[in-house]
Amino acid sequence: MIIAKNEKTKLYEGWSCRYMAEISLNLGSDHFSESEKWIQKAIDANTRNGMNYRLGIDYALYGDYFRREGDSIKARNKIGNQNSHPVNCQINPPSQSCHLIT
Repeated sequence: MIIAKNEKTKLYEGWSCRYMAEISLNLGSDHFSESEKWIQKAIDANTRNGMNYRLGIDYALYGDYFRREGDSIKARNKIGNQNSHPVNCQINPPSQSCHLIT
């Protein structure tokens, strides 16, 4: 597992795991188990590092993984998980502010 040693590497830890998952997912069904491991690593990293926006993207990828596997119920459940951390974004030019709804 990738261990983030400073703030800059924490930023890229989950991102790099998610891209490894996407690559292995696009290689075909022979690499699905590898893809699921990378998705789990991305979810763990983004949860640990507080990257909620990226965590939602990870769950969407997990839903896509199950959709490609043919398990639509698990796909729906994983995509539903990304709604467990709703984000309220208001765009006020020239800045943008976002915060979690608690």
